[in-house]
Amino acid sequence: MDYENIFKFEDPNEIYILMSLARKKNNPELRSEEAVSREIVRNHKELKYKLNCLIRFVETFEHEKAKPEDFNFYITFNPRNSLLAYHEFKKELVELDKQLIVDQNHIRLRKLDKVWLDCLQRPSGKKRRQYFNIDIDTEETSVLNDVLDLVRKEQPEVFQQKTRHGWHILIKPAHYKELLNYISQRDDVELHRDRFFYLGKISDFT
Repeated sequence: MDYENIFKFEDPNEIYILMSLARKKNNPELRSEEAVSREIVRNHKELKYKLNCLIRFVETFEHEKAKPEDFNFYITFNPRNSLLAYHEFKKELVELDKQLIVDQNHIRLRKLDKVWLDCLQRPSGKKRRQYFNIDIDTEETSVLNDVLDLVRKEQPEVFQQKTRHGWHILIKPAHYKELLNYISQRDDVELHRDRFFYLGKISDFT
């Protein structure tokens, strides 16, 4: 994947979030935080290094409820703005100060790194919308071709990525009226304006 041309940095405060995740829907016995790791990417040079950090995390993951092959790797397809997230983070710290008056051993005090990543990941941490993502949850190529035909009526798709059960397709923001009408009639295609884009599974990187 041509990361440098797809995921751009246009502002000094822009970052992306990489994530490795064993999804709870495929591993229902997992708690939400048991099999997830996130890394902040501040420039293109960091992207490969941070992805390798997540690969090492997955390769050495030991848990009876999930195995390395259960993990997926993702990236935010819209950059996050650290300045916007910082203002949210300050609000969280003010709230934590109030909670510490009652309990100085509050569990969130040990998870400030998670609080910061959560603030970056929120919609309020996004300043620039560079892509939408189409999530096709079927391997029927006829559905893929239908979606691509409808997208191309407005503009070319940016990038396609095969997922475990279908495809992710990055597209530039537009109205896509016919596409949205098509999606409204199906339960296996969604359009996401701000979430994560699938990069692969462990066997794709090792």
